[in-house]
Amino acid sequence: MRSKVEAAATPREFKIGLQSKLQTLAADGGGAPILEMLQNSPEPLRRMAVQILAVLGGPLIPQLVEVIATHSNSDVRKITAGALREIGGTAQQDLARLVRADAPANRVLRALEFLELAGPGNIATPVYEALRHPDAAVGKEAVKLVKRVERAVAVATLRWVLMKEDPKVRSAALDIVREMKFADVAVDVARLLQGTPDETLVKAVCRTLVAVPTPSAIPHLRRIFEQKDRAFGFVKGLSDDTRAAAVAAASAINHPRRRSSSSAPAGDKSMTSGRRRSNSRRRSPDLAAV
Repeated sequence: MRSKVEAAATPREFKIGLQSKLQTLAADGGGAPILEMLQNSPEPLRRMAVQILAVLGGPLIPQLVEVIATHSNSDVRKITAGALREIGGTAQQDLARLVRADAPANRVLRALEFLELAGPGNIATPVYEALRHPDAAVGKEAVKLVKRVERAVAVATLRWVLMKEDPKVRSAALDIVREMKFADVAVDVARLLQGTPDETLVKAVCRTLVAVPTPSAIPHLRRIFEQKDRAFGFVKGLSDDTRAAAVAAASAINHPRRRSSSSAPAGDKSMTSGRRRSNSRRRSPDLAAV
């Protein structure tokens, strides 16, 4: 139907008149039979319903969004997302508004399940809201969404999410970067080391930099090692585990001016003897020269 309405041979006045009549029909509740067909008919009739809905347009977007949020059949939800894509306009944004940190988990999960099928758009805000949700299943579904979308969309989403101060959200984003090896955001990851006193974050960032090494991390790692001697061979206020993570991150960087850090004493648990302090100073990665 839509192809006939949009065909070049169809007179413009007819197109405008038909679309106006169909939209009026939808606004007056005439779209109910089509929604019924979409939800309760066999597959061929569902696809026919999608074609009709694409012509009916915007007035039915709220009802279609509600179908995705509430219908128990995954196939129906999927084809409804396709109908939203066909309609276009604000359809994807309207579906994305279901994703809130304080919304019921089942509605959020269903919105995330087919969000990218409802049309192109910014998924950063819904991903951020989902990662903040108290239900762990919602966060997992958000991770799946980031993995499904095009790489450029995923990279833009992760960059935005990494700027947020929420530790839970940042940790999840770093896990995705590490697992998927998104080198495009390595610089953004390294920037998180700048001036942070959060040891958990430092270790998570260093683990991620092992997967996506970048020379831009060197100044931040250098600051860590420049502080080492202030506390008898340790980074002041940081644990051995954190030092080991930083050493591993430095070792992964392929940079012509970086000296080897693979021999740094990651396992040292005590620096009480002067000999061991001296050995530590000699074997620690010399990043100050970079």
